[in-house]
Amino acid sequence: MTAAPRKHLFVDDRWIARTHAVHRRIGRPDKRPENPVVKADRPWETHVGCYGTVLDDGGRYRMWYEAFNLRADEEPRFQTAVAYAESDDGVHWHKPPVGAEHPRHGATNLVLLSSGRTYLFSPAVIRDDGEPDPERRYKMLFWDAMAADDLERVGTPFPATAAVPGWQPVAGEGMFVAFSADGVTWRRHGPQPVLGGPCDATAMNQGEDGHAMAAFKTSLRADRHFRVVAESESADFVSWSEPRVVLEPDWSDPPGTEFYGMSPFDYFGTRLGLLWLYHNAPDDKSMDIQLAAATGTNRNRHWHRAADRRTLLGTGPRGAWDAGGIMMSSRPVVAPRTDPEGIWLYYDAMNVRHDDTRYWQRAVGMARLRLDGFAAMEASYFAGELLTVPVHANGPRLMVNLAARHGRLTVDALDPASGARLAESAPLEGTDAVAVEVPWRDGRPPPADRPVALEFRLREAALYAFWFDD
Repeated sequence: MTAAPRKHLFVDDRWIARTHAVHRRIGRPDKRPENPVVKADRPWETHVGCYGTVLDDGGRYRMWYEAFNLRADEEPRFQTAVAYAESDDGVHWHKPPVGAEHPRHGATNLVLLSSGRTYLFSPAVIRDDGEPDPERRYKMLFWDAMAADDLERVGTPFPATAAVPGWQPVAGEGMFVAFSADGVTWRRHGPQPVLGGPCDATAMNQGEDGHAMAAFKTSLRADRHFRVVAESESADFVSWSEPRVVLEPDWSDPPGTEFYGMSPFDYFGTRLGLLWLYHNAPDDKSMDIQLAAATGTNRNRHWHRAADRRTLLGTGPRGAWDAGGIMMSSRPVVAPRTDPEGIWLYYDAMNVRHDDTRYWQRAVGMARLRLDGFAAMEASYFAGELLTVPVHANGPRLMVNLAARHGRLTVDALDPASGARLAESAPLEGTDAVAVEVPWRDGRPPPADRPVALEFRLREAALYAFWFDD
């Protein structure tokens, strides 16, 4: 029997033994009407994108995003940089001038500049409260290239990849690490990259085990342009495991499907990934987001497609600011302090398709999901049933995330071997809440000393998650 996580989700079938008259409904995040919430509005910005991170941190929301300045006369170090913004509500952002001095524009919000030898991409930031060195409280992983003098002095540990149409490699390029005490003043860790290869788009997060986990696009083919997802982990943020490919398109995907990246994160005991799909067929070139999930741990971890391979976050309508393609920030903001029943998804969007640079604009958008709202098991007017695999009742209170404003749900706890009923609930009716306790008849919960199977009966209801609590 599989050990139970803190929450049991329905993004895949791992907790389902049998169903009748229920179906899986995929979450539909609500895009903010204020979108885009961050756009290029400074003299040193021609485009912006949340190939970056948003944290709910210290009573404010903080964003590290990618700023592009592609004007022909711009100094190379300022062409791509890590920019910084703050917000009180996560929607309205300001850009404090706490960064580098621009030779023409003065103080900026650019807190880390590129080396000037290639584009700086995908700055991913974590706050590590378990780090004993306060000067390393904030940690960043990003793509860049070594400075020319450092390359000549110490060389690179990773040989340059082959030049192919659409990509001209630069000696000394790779993933670099930086540290900060406050998230504003950053210092690079050493002159060399910590990871190499064709992996310029990355997302990074901190797992529940305290280790940093990075997922990035790479390629198994010589032409570089069949993109798949690899992952690497680190306990100290300096030494990283050898990258291994963990997800690649297969025969069930339409022609031209590639994976541009993935944002991995631990969610109440389940490792999930927001998968960036690139539809690289000649008549398409759009990008959107699906869901992935993992089982196992460390080098035995297995990633798989989740939520029936359906789109979680799609592009906007023709002519919209996000009509061309969507890529995710490195992590969602789960249960933010001003919206504890929600999940905020920040995304980097383009108005045109991937290869169309004539009218290309990028900006940052925000969408909201219900807590646990990635997927739900739903029954319509006709009553349905869902029987779980055996789970441990590791707490006296069974909790559910349930949308049944005009419906109902009941639960029986069964002995997995005999099917005997061990506990029976009273009905939950007219309920729509992200955390509601199931009332047991006669106040008798299922026994905590053995596994149980839960039989949910639903009518006009959607069940997003269940879990046991103290």
